[in-house]
Amino acid sequence: MEAESENNSKFPLEERRQFVRIRHEVKLSCRVLAMPEQDHQIPIRNLGTGGLLLATRKALALGALLDMRTCLSEGVEFRLHGRVAWTEFNPGSGHHECGICFVGLDQEQRRNVLALLGHGDGLERRKHVRLSRELLVEYRPSHKLLARWRGAHTRDVSMGGAAVHTDQRLEVSTEISLRIHLDDHGEKPWHASAIVVDSHPPHETPSVPLTSVRFMQLEPEMSRRLAAYLSQKLSAKIPGLGAEII
Repeated sequence: MEAESENNSKFPLEERRQFVRIRHEVKLSCRVLAMPEQDHQIPIRNLGTGGLLLATRKALALGALLDMRTCLSEGVEFRLHGRVAWTEFNPGSGHHECGICFVGLDQEQRRNVLALLGHGDGLERRKHVRLSRELLVEYRPSHKLLARWRGAHTRDVSMGGAAVHTDQRLEVSTEISLRIHLDDHGEKPWHASAIVVDSHPPHETPSVPLTSVRFMQLEPEMSRRLAAYLSQKLSAKIPGLGAEII
């Protein structure tokens, strides 16, 4: 692909760096949609909620649409799409620096971009990207096999655990059995054992406890199913195309 030559003065510094704020090195697979045969591992120099800065050996054409992906924890794949907004050659590094603006991301997906780096609007660093999703949950104490299943619903879920709106406060360190009804057309609920790490009434809904649980050792099948589910839900769609790019 022949790169377009543009004068850097067309892109004011404040415009080019409106979103690119967080300095971080992470590798992602990137291909230009007009040239699907090209698929390269490209380092990200900076990442923000609106876009990112790539360092490439060859210049990318302005306006080129990119399909980008990176593998997160335990097989979860994060999909991003963007357009080349500006490009310039850095003689010091010998690479072309390309500013990419995201397309097709909703607010939750933008938050997931920050979670990818372990940042989240001042919140604690997070090992796993969390998907905000309200899903039906059933739970009961692990050591009481005859106990009835109680109903609840998730606030978010990740490969490491979930935040669940339960009908009662649970003691920290309590081991529970979970059945989460994923909307992935599976015949049976997703299931796992978990341990309670926190349980308290949230400020917005004081009558409904918010319980944070950490999944214990996941069965291989359950791990693969959850990773596939999160990857599918985290993948962005490009407006106008009506379907995910495969």
